[in-house]
Amino acid sequence: MSKFKVNYYWCDIDNFGDELNVALMHVLCKWRLKHTPPAMARVLGIGSILDRAVATQNDDLPFLLTRPPLHVFTSGMPGDQWGSYRSVAPFEPHSFRRVLKPWAVRGFGTRNMLQEVMGQDMSHVTLGDGGLLAHHLLEGRTIEKKYKVGIVPHFAEAHLSLFSEMQREIPQSTILDITKGALPFLEDLARCEAVVSTAMHPLIVCDALGIPNLWGRISEARTTIFKFHDYYSALDTQQEPVQIEKQGVTYEDIVGRYSVESAKVKVVQEKLLKTLRKMQSVVEAQVTREPDFIRHIARPLAKCMPLQSLKDKVRSRYVW
Repeated sequence: MSKFKVNYYWCDIDNFGDELNVALMHVLCKWRLKHTPPAMARVLGIGSILDRAVATQNDDLPFLLTRPPLHVFTSGMPGDQWGSYRSVAPFEPHSFRRVLKPWAVRGFGTRNMLQEVMGQDMSHVTLGDGGLLAHHLLEGRTIEKKYKVGIVPHFAEAHLSLFSEMQREIPQSTILDITKGALPFLEDLARCEAVVSTAMHPLIVCDALGIPNLWGRISEARTTIFKFHDYYSALDTQQEPVQIEKQGVTYEDIVGRYSVESAKVKVVQEKLLKTLRKMQSVVEAQVTREPDFIRHIARPLAKCMPLQSLKDKVRSRYVW
């Protein structure tokens, strides 16, 4: 049973990398997560979501900056410029909406961008993606191989006929559904001897499980190259995508090209788990110190207020 209910921000969509947050924190920390906006969350988790901690003109910064720190665990930037899900235009961030406590970020690129804004030395921050801990979700289990090659399209690319064509051309291959749910999809990955994926977290989890994998890319790709390079930088390796529209992929290609060193993966896994344990103790101490009776009072109080502006004020400050 979960010991702590933790206000946590992740991108709450049916996508494997994002759903890993719930599965991993439940197994490794015994946490029950409540999806909470970044302005009020305690932890910012796995995903390209660090830009969402940037302050906006509507934020009540004098209040937000008095809140407990926003703990960051392996979050990353979506691109190599400060952009935002709120706007396609790049910008220069002046401050964050909360005091940040970065325990781990995805890679060197994210850490360097964070360091520039915070004006602090970030060399102590652990590097790596939390998806590298996914092997803990299968501990004690033996899953037999069923397919030679698993083909994983990004969820926004799954409708393309290219992937069906790949399946017909690659013997003993299958197309995996990345929106299936974290554990079922993880089990499907484990049944494959090799994997080609245009999405990042299937590649990361394959590295964690020791499954040879290939970063595929299409001309209409919905993901940035930056985040892949950011992840690989934590493993001290350089990888480039294969344009799967232009060249065929075989099982032998995937195995032959795979160059991620298992020893380096293990080192990062150990560092991430150690960092998670440290963060866990701090977060749980804060949860214990801060009872949530204020929220139980604030919710009905907000409903009774006649003016919408007052309702919004109470909700933003106390209902999280």
